[in-house]
Amino acid sequence: MDETGRQRNHQQNGIAFVVQLHCDSKKQVKQGGNKLSGVWNFALWAMVSSFVGMGIGGVVGKIICSFLKRSVYYVYSCCGGMITGLLLMEMVPHSIHYYGGLGVAAGMFNGYVFMKLIESQLHKHFYASDEALLPYFLFMAIILHSIPFGLNIGLNAGYTAYATSSFLLAFILHQIPEGVALIAALKAVKMSDWLFIVMMLVLAAAFGVSIWAGHELNIESVKLNALLTGGSIGSFCYVTMNEFLRKSIKGLSFAHFAFFFLVGIFSIKIYLLVL
Repeated sequence: MDETGRQRNHQQNGIAFVVQLHCDSKKQVKQGGNKLSGVWNFALWAMVSSFVGMGIGGVVGKIICSFLKRSVYYVYSCCGGMITGLLLMEMVPHSIHYYGGLGVAAGMFNGYVFMKLIESQLHKHFYASDEALLPYFLFMAIILHSIPFGLNIGLNAGYTAYATSSFLLAFILHQIPEGVALIAALKAVKMSDWLFIVMMLVLAAAFGVSIWAGHELNIESVKLNALLTGGSIGSFCYVTMNEFLRKSIKGLSFAHFAFFFLVGIFSIKIYLLVL
């Protein structure tokens, strides 16, 4: 083959290589785009599930408040029992089982101290009463619970393992007690239902974004998960003990407090059995 033929072959091979490289790059971009789209699609479904679950909880909470409207302390003791039941029968045992007691305990301490500092700063700058701050404390506690949950989905198992109707239904049911407690706290201080809707939207958005963030970070760390999960438990403990239970004990006789507290715990027990 003469020199001109060899040059022509080199040019054709070079063109073929460039075309193949271009096609491969387009394929990779398309696959990456589909993967990212899948993450956002699942995150969107999770956000809708969170919003629906909280909304159902809000309706149930309003019904409970209508029956216990004689005193806000009845609502406090019942909601305190519900959150205590969630902590003792679901959140704490599962967290210790998956992440170990030491890391979860450290996270709980951090979460409790964090909420205590937030409360002191709010009282210092806004001079608000404890009752007026209760919904915001509970709102922060639920956010601190939702974000580690979303990060764990993105970090560990990946969104595809959770993209099932059974998981989404279970998550809707999981959000109901939190919606009950939040609407009860809002009704106790006579705040608008629109604030509850805004809080639901923010909580749903935080959960969806945390799923995406966990997927993008792609860092598997048991210690990080333990601290995040323990922090959410610590914040719930703070809200339950210092806002719900402490106030209801002061405002009710011990017999009435114990009765409605146990009603809250047993309602969660039955709820978890059905779930």
